[in-house]
Amino acid sequence: MWLTRPDYRQSDRPAVAVHDSVVHVVWLDSVPASGAVHHRRSVDAGASWEEDQVICNSGSSNPLVAATGSLVYVVWSNNQSGNDEIFIRRSTDEGLTWESASQVTADTEPSWNPTIAVSESTIYLAWEDKIGSEYNILTARSTDAGRSWIRGLLVTDTFRFQECYIDAHGAHAFLAYTSDCDGSSDPEVFIKHSDDAGATWSPATRLSDDTAQSSDPAVAVSERNVHVAWTDNRAGWSHIYYRMSSDRGNTWHAELQLSPDSFHSYYPSLALAGTRVHVVWMYKPWEIRNIVYRRDPVGNVSTLQDTSPRTPKQRLTARIIWDLRRADVDCRLVVNSAGRAIVVPGGACDNTAGSPPGVYFALGTRTRGALKIICVP
Repeated sequence: MWLTRPDYRQSDRPAVAVHDSVVHVVWLDSVPASGAVHHRRSVDAGASWEEDQVICNSGSSNPLVAATGSLVYVVWSNNQSGNDEIFIRRSTDEGLTWESASQVTADTEPSWNPTIAVSESTIYLAWEDKIGSEYNILTARSTDAGRSWIRGLLVTDTFRFQECYIDAHGAHAFLAYTSDCDGSSDPEVFIKHSDDAGATWSPATRLSDDTAQSSDPAVAVSERNVHVAWTDNRAGWSHIYYRMSSDRGNTWHAELQLSPDSFHSYYPSLALAGTRVHVVWMYKPWEIRNIVYRRDPVGNVSTLQDTSPRTPKQRLTARIIWDLRRADVDCRLVVNSAGRAIVVPGGACDNTAGSPPGVYFALGTRTRGALKIICVP
């Protein structure tokens, strides 16, 4: 679905956030002037969209959005003062109206590429900052809805090519970034996590592993599930790739390519709502830049299992709709959305367990992790 008009108006750097059925997308636009920040929302989980609003008129870069309840926050960097600084703007009515912008940083050196996450009563910020001659990633947090900020925590050491993205669930925060910190000639995607609301951070885990350049990381967190997307140009065209962890980043599923094979795609952004995963990115056929939106309705489902016996009542057929490894499936076990295990005889994806139609999982003998399937009568 196109969120911007496929004409000669230039739109890029999209970001998405969602709370319940309200989806928010922000991006950079050339209207009314270069570097304008726009916001557009859907109140029916992406089925339809209201008209866009201008958050900042010009001079901006790298906008991001976060939402919780009726509160929506948009953060960006702006250089209209002659130095890049971080700004934030808040809505208290789900993005219908907006308060005036507030400036977060006021440094003599540039601050740019901000990222934001909201979890319960805490707002997390991270951004790239120049300290003397060195470039690092700094974080800040607010516990009063953005009225004041605790600043200054250094998350990464000094490396090149740093781009960062933060998200959190409760006290568990995840920071994805690109860097050449392992000595590679091209930057790769790494992730760190904090279990104490950003006070301390784990060692880095590398998520991309190829000889091409990786950039534009995005991360979204829900309970134990962690989703990461990024841009990679290994195939000639720049594509959007995706990985997911269901155990707070201890292990990771194999990567998937989300974008089309032809033309360039950049700047992915992820958001989660219930079982749904929402993704947007900038798609560039020829010289026209537009925003593309996709969603996976069952991409964020818990896989906890309960082997409670079930009474056969109805025959259901399991239809696989997304294989995380794109491999052939030899189904041995089906798990319903409540986590109840359903034994499947042989390799057939059928069962007689009597569960109602809905979202299910299949565990296969030739795949890692869970395959998402739908059972229908």
